[in-house]
Amino acid sequence: MQKTFIRYTYAIITAAIFLIFLIHCLFTLHSLESQQYNSFLAKAEQVIHTLENNQLELSIMKRNLDVDYLTRAKAAAYVMERQQEVSMNVEEMQYLADLLNVDELHLIDEHGIIVSASVAEYIGIDMADHKQTREFLSILESDDEDAYLIQEAQPNAAKGSIMQYVGVARKGKKGVVQVGFEPTRQMEAQSRNTYEYIFSKFPTDLGEELFAVNADTSAVLGHSAGMDQEFTADYYKLEQLLDCAAGGYIKEKDGRRMYVFSKKYNNILICAALPANILAQKLVRHVLSTLIFLLIIEVIVLLLLNYLVKQQVVNGIHHIMEQLAAITDGNLETKVTVGGNQEFEALSMGINTMVEKLKYENTHDALTGLYKYSCFKQLAAEKIREMPPETLCAAVMMDLDSFKSINDTYGHDAGDKYLQCFAEVMKSMPAEHLLCARRSGDEFCMLIFNCTHKSQVIELLDKFYETLQVRQIRLSPEDLRSVKASGGFACTKNSAEKIEKLINQADQALYESKRQGKGTYGEY
Repeated sequence: MQKTFIRYTYAIITAAIFLIFLIHCLFTLHSLESQQYNSFLAKAEQVIHTLENNQLELSIMKRNLDVDYLTRAKAAAYVMERQQEVSMNVEEMQYLADLLNVDELHLIDEHGIIVSASVAEYIGIDMADHKQTREFLSILESDDEDAYLIQEAQPNAAKGSIMQYVGVARKGKKGVVQVGFEPTRQMEAQSRNTYEYIFSKFPTDLGEELFAVNADTSAVLGHSAGMDQEFTADYYKLEQLLDCAAGGYIKEKDGRRMYVFSKKYNNILICAALPANILAQKLVRHVLSTLIFLLIIEVIVLLLLNYLVKQQVVNGIHHIMEQLAAITDGNLETKVTVGGNQEFEALSMGINTMVEKLKYENTHDALTGLYKYSCFKQLAAEKIREMPPETLCAAVMMDLDSFKSINDTYGHDAGDKYLQCFAEVMKSMPAEHLLCARRSGDEFCMLIFNCTHKSQVIELLDKFYETLQVRQIRLSPEDLRSVKASGGFACTKNSAEKIEKLINQADQALYESKRQGKGTYGEY
């Protein structure tokens, strides 16, 4: 009986081990596919994120350059208005173009003819003769003396060179002053926004391919291995790729199978492919070691796993999930408290820390540490509603003076330090009287409360400006200066007053203060 029992037990355990092993093989294969899918998805999303960031960079660059180009065109028009002789010869026009840092400078008369230019061969061109130049005739047809046109970069009419032109109405007489620029920076930025360039920056595993396909034309737009190849395989075909949004296998005519993923972005499919035999090799490496361990520890695991997992893991996870559900529902005051082992305690502490950080990030500006404007309005409204009788409060709007020139002169890092220095002064003021926030950019706001008279508001503002004058920031090794700001405030004793109205009044006082002279504050 003993031998029979041992024999049957051995058979059952062996069968169980191989059944578990088979299930494990299937599970591991599914897990490897899921991992590969997640890897492909992450890379596709990184590609899309890169494309969007590059597009945003292009948009911002174009907007900034358009403003700069228009300014230069207006400057040229101003010079020509003051010095009529500048437009008389090519040398003078070229000198003015160099002075304004533009590549070309043209003067167009009331008939649409270029009568003077920094490029001699352009003189005499009729703007009506070509589609590219004809657009600027709209300035001549306009009665607006400030009319202008910013043209997109395109081949010019004279030489076919890629140029961007900006035209403004000439001052004092009918005509157009036109400046031209070689769009080198835009073209360099556009070259970094191609699929081939982006794919070249992404690391790929052995046998892995990344490529993009036009969903309208089926053309391959970029490939991680370059475009010097033929894309005749089935997994490059649009009808096959559309079925692989969740990952899938495509079998080639030569019997080869590919694991393929595609993600649609606008009218483009971002795709990835990996030979199925590479996944099979990964599977073999995973399951062989697992089989060895199963033969050694399977009996012990079967006896103890259910109990240990239930007592030490499952119950704790359920408790955490319940508390996370409360947090997900918006109750950020929920505290995760799961003990029993160091891991759950560390996890609980980590979740609580994350929630506290999330609460802070939702209410505070990342750069200055001040309240965000939306949170400020909510807190300020509560302060006004709870304002005791015979007290008053004041909304204050502040705007840093000449902040754009600081960014342009010293760079945005120095500009950030400038903002942070101003915020530190705000945070140094008495918390029992001041609530401070960053509204946007270089605009800040405060609520001064718990004051019995307007003179207290003025005293606090004077103290703030005195502290601001003393506090200095080094913008460069040679330049140490204090932060300059203009402000305006509006007071109320009405606990039913709307914070939006107070802020609007303070804003009006701010702009009146800036109009009269920067670096101080005024009252609404």
